[in-house]
Amino acid sequence: MSLRITVYGGAGEIGGNKILLEDGETRIFFDFGKPFGRYGAYFDGVFVRQRNARGLLDYLSLGMLPPLRGLLREDMIPALQPETLLIEEIPPTGRQRKPRHLVELKPQAVERFWSLWKARYPQSYRDLRRENAPPVDLFFISHAHQDHIQDLPFTEFSISAASTAMTAFIAKVLVDVSPSNQGAPYAKPYLLDTDGMLTTKSIGHFESRPWVFLDYQPTGVEAEDPLENPLAFWAASLSSRTAYEARLAPMPAEIRLRYWEVDHSIYGAAACAVETARGWVGYSGDLRFHGRFAQTSQRFVEELAALRPEVLICEGTRLTTPNKSSEGEVFEHCLQAAQSGRGKLIVADFAPRNVERLQIFLEIAHREQRRLLLQPRDAYLLRAMYLANPTRMDDTMDDEHIAVYADPKSNRYTWEQIVLEHYADKIISPREVSKHPDENILAFSLTDVADLLDLQAIKGAPIEGVYIFSNSRAYDDEQKVDFERLWNWLTYFGLRVYGLKKPYRTKEGLLIAETEPGYHASGHAGKDELVRMVKEINPRVLIPVHTERPDLWRDLLHGTDIKIMEPQAGMPILL
Repeated sequence: MSLRITVYGGAGEIGGNKILLEDGETRIFFDFGKPFGRYGAYFDGVFVRQRNARGLLDYLSLGMLPPLRGLLREDMIPALQPETLLIEEIPPTGRQRKPRHLVELKPQAVERFWSLWKARYPQSYRDLRRENAPPVDLFFISHAHQDHIQDLPFTEFSISAASTAMTAFIAKVLVDVSPSNQGAPYAKPYLLDTDGMLTTKSIGHFESRPWVFLDYQPTGVEAEDPLENPLAFWAASLSSRTAYEARLAPMPAEIRLRYWEVDHSIYGAAACAVETARGWVGYSGDLRFHGRFAQTSQRFVEELAALRPEVLICEGTRLTTPNKSSEGEVFEHCLQAAQSGRGKLIVADFAPRNVERLQIFLEIAHREQRRLLLQPRDAYLLRAMYLANPTRMDDTMDDEHIAVYADPKSNRYTWEQIVLEHYADKIISPREVSKHPDENILAFSLTDVADLLDLQAIKGAPIEGVYIFSNSRAYDDEQKVDFERLWNWLTYFGLRVYGLKKPYRTKEGLLIAETEPGYHASGHAGKDELVRMVKEINPRVLIPVHTERPDLWRDLLHGTDIKIMEPQAGMPILL
């Protein structure tokens, strides 16, 4: 029986992992993330955006989704021409004044849509439909970073996903706080309007995905406050007008999967191995060996090695760079920066999903007798993460040195109202921060920095303080422009900046935007750690993904018996 592995995303690129494992009739996808590099080549997310009303069209045309019929949602097929529509008019009833319309695509239009991609992508197009089974048996989601999970809403919701409870809860937070209503655990289905445009308006329910919790099943009872207990959170629909039914699922009987939690810059990250007819196939997801839970990554290495795997599908984000800063070094640098701002306001820029970084600034708040002020979305996330796995992290929001910043808004989403009610005794207003800047650390980023104008106006004088940039480097030109824009804001406010160098342009007009070393630790293993890991696991075959330089593995593993098979996007590797 042949083993087939096809890398549809993550081949020769960082992120966007979409890896299909086929063992006989069993099909498992490892992750289904967004390819930010390919996306950024065509869209900026602001002025040039994908057209939601055209469903799958933009993504398939530009090669950002694999052309796999049966896997991708049928309700996202657009009407390419008006004559392909079937329109049924339903007369008004009751208080309705206008007729309603049921709009569908003609069957031949659906066939033409898929034949288009079959002709354009003859090597990667496939029809995965099966009569008595879903097109794919399972999505294994390694963690909740967008380059590993964000494209899952494009797939049929009949397909189960499996992850740690932490990853599942973070995934739900991401869609709860998003106005798009399209996420990994649930999404609004699309309908065609009479003009042939796809829309979610007037949809009265969400489609939910069956979810396999690998470690902890949500417990408790449904409650009015979704932050009350794990089951209440997982089952909660944040729309009073839209029905939602959470779905829990068992692991498919035909799949033998082992998982290991690993150290990464987001909690809940996991690697896995699947037993196939040819032996075990391991998948690293994203991992590192220099964080708080480094021992979990080492346990994965040792236990996978004991299985004598046939294949290892391995990330190589930092294959070109050696090991750098640890979280301990980050703490020392950020603490010194914070101490330079005594008596003044401190602004900390870090990713809230990076809980270890949050804990660093919370410890600094303790030492400097300040409060760490989070945005409501961050408080919502932290409570959800605690509910997902109380053994992995404390209920951070209970700490007396943490509070919620009540950023001024004219309208608030349901989840924001829930947070403000749940933490009513922890709400800090802009006026209070302006009055006592030396008592607070604001957890802000570029998307929040305009709120500093409120503090400046209330104070009636320039803001004095420090801005600590403790985030990752710019990976593309768009992020470099963001750094330049952030620097303009910080210059306007007169804040002393740590962790970010002043952006500049070369004579040729090239924008250079760099971070200062010591203020951020990567979520990925460095070159030396990656090589040690692969040699210790010692698979027969290595398939490198999540790296722009898979070719480097040949020199790095020279002298070993490990066979390196570099993937080509959409081309199957037969074993």
